[in-house]
Amino acid sequence: MDTTATFNISSAGSTFVNVVDAATLQTGTSHYMPYSIPSPTVALNNLASLHSFYIHSHSVPVNWAIHAAAVPILKVSILLLLAVATAARGATGKTIKTAATSLPSLPSQYAHLFSTDAGLAIAAAYVAYYTTLSPSVGTFAMAVFGAEWLTARLVLAAVGRRRAIMVGAVGVVATEAAMIVGHHAWEGTPQAIVAGPAAAIAAAPLCMQLDVAIWAGWMPPVATALAATA
Repeated sequence: MDTTATFNISSAGSTFVNVVDAATLQTGTSHYMPYSIPSPTVALNNLASLHSFYIHSHSVPVNWAIHAAAVPILKVSILLLLAVATAARGATGKTIKTAATSLPSLPSQYAHLFSTDAGLAIAAAYVAYYTTLSPSVGTFAMAVFGAEWLTARLVLAAVGRRRAIMVGAVGVVATEAAMIVGHHAWEGTPQAIVAGPAAAIAAAPLCMQLDVAIWAGWMPPVATALAATA
């Protein structure tokens, strides 16, 4: 079966081919209830297409609320685990002297708070990607990913590597379980990653939080642009 979806980037006049799991992008029957899956054609270079794909399976209020709460926790948990695995290792249990004697000494683990790690690199790549779709959404993504990355690093510094592994693992398992229940018990659709892996990887890290921001009335121009293409 052909599993490719082709789309055009008008600004460059070039055609790109992205692999999408078309076999799972067809109407089918869930183990729990019937579901309707979005169209297999998702333009990865178009914000409205990505948003429509993702929100299509998050339209029931209970499932939407579950994801609105769970997605940020899941992202911080993943960033925390990436930080544990790749961030610079600092000494623990000691203090470092600040330049000014009037300032208190700081726990040494905070000296490495802003060291780079794999999570920061991935977050930066996503911010760059969303910026190409919409500069204003790119700015929003920078704020969201930056806050989440900093939260993960603060947790790591506060609890240490061993406890951070447990915190991150529990966060991933708990949020994934909650979202699976939301999809099958209320929405009646599979998770986006099942419906279309490539599109889900592109959309899931931001589209739910973008939808929350739109719902809160924070981004009227983006809301207007998305509504016009709905």
